[in-house]
This record gives sequence, C-alpha cells and structure tokens, in this order.
Amino acid sequence: MQRQNIFTVGGAISVNVHGRDIKNESLGNSIIWFDLLLPNGKIVKVDRKGEPELFKNVLGGYCLFGVILDVELQVTEDEVFEICTKKVSVDEFPKYAHSLRKNPEVKMAYARISVAPKSLMDSMFVVEYYTSKQPLTGYISRLKEDQQPF
Repeated sequence: MQRQNIFTVGGAISVNVHGRDIKNESLGNSIIWFDLLLPNGKIVKVDRKGEPELFKNVLGGYCLFGVILDVELQVTEDEVFEICTKKVSVDEFPKYAHSLRKNPEVKMAYARISVAPKSLMDSMFVVEYYTSKQPLTGYISRLKEDQQPF
C-alpha cells in the first residue's frame, strides 16, 4: 500500500521495500523475474532459479549491481480497506502482532511506538486494515493521460 506517487517499481525493488502487508512481507517475495542492465552493458533476465545469487543481491542492492529495466510481479486484486486503531502495551505487542498475522480478516497492519511524554516507549498504536464492506467502484478514479511539461 503506497500513500505517495514518487516511487518507481525498479527503485522499490532495489531497496526491497516493504509495506503494511503483515503476511507477505517485502516486495522481493512478489517478484517472478526482472531484466537487469549490468554495468558492462549486457542485459540479463534474472529469476530465483537461473540467477539466484544475482537475484538475491539486486533485491535491496540499491542499484549497485545494475539498473532494473523490466519486471514481472505477482499481484493481487484491488481492495478497499477500513482502518481500526488500537493501543497495545510494548510488553503485549509481540503476542498481539503474532495474533494479527494469524487472523485472516487482517489484511495489513503497522505499529508505532508512543513518543508522548506520559506513555513514552510504554505503548504502541497499532493500525489494522480490514476489507471494507463498501463496493470498490465508489473509490476508483479515472487515470489521467500523461502531460508533456512543455
């Protein structure tokens, strides 16, 4: 789940970005293959079986091994989520996080430790995402055509 539009797919792969999906973890788990432009100018198709070492190094390699040109990802259907926020003590959080991962109703989640003076480092605010009962059609906006700057 992405809140800004300043990301590229290749850049997200190069840092092995993660989101709020507590069951699928980082983006690297969704990659089937990618084309990589090596520093010597050669283009190589990289996947887990054919180039396992290169595949592992490029994920989170910050473009040190080449430039990602093309990628095939495993994707899911679009969903609209409803948010629920809960306060959990730091001591309870590991058990609570484990229960979230086991709960099929929870689609995504993240937590932030409190920095408020009265509860500093004692509690966490957990934001949970559940599939909305509202239809998806009301949330979709039409894509705009690319605009030339000049």
